[in-house]
Amino acid sequence: MTQHRLVVDEEVARGGEGWKSLALEMNFIHQLTHITRERNCLRHDDRVDCVAGAVGHLVRVLAQDPEHARKTLLEDEKDRWIAQWFNEAAESGPRFGRRGVMRNGEFTEVWQVSF
Repeated sequence: MTQHRLVVDEEVARGGEGWKSLALEMNFIHQLTHITRERNCLRHDDRVDCVAGAVGHLVRVLAQDPEHARKTLLEDEKDRWIAQWFNEAAESGPRFGRRGVMRNGEFTEVWQVSF
């Protein structure tokens, strides 16, 4: 707001069809133009407060670096894939982590490897 970069549609600023039935203090444009640094300068500041929250959220979302977000997403996907692979391998039975020599279709000299 300090840079005066908020664009508001006229219909939104008016509040739709029922805007005339509202008290002047409830109108968004009235709240926006009459706000000061003084505490309790407005009796109702609900609409300005909502817009400030939405603008703050958009500033945080739009300020993200897309390359960093892409790398983070790929890292998360890789971590999920590895965790899924280990879970499936652990559930597949006793062959996971089994080492030894196979002779005639049977494992001989078998030992377990713990991870």
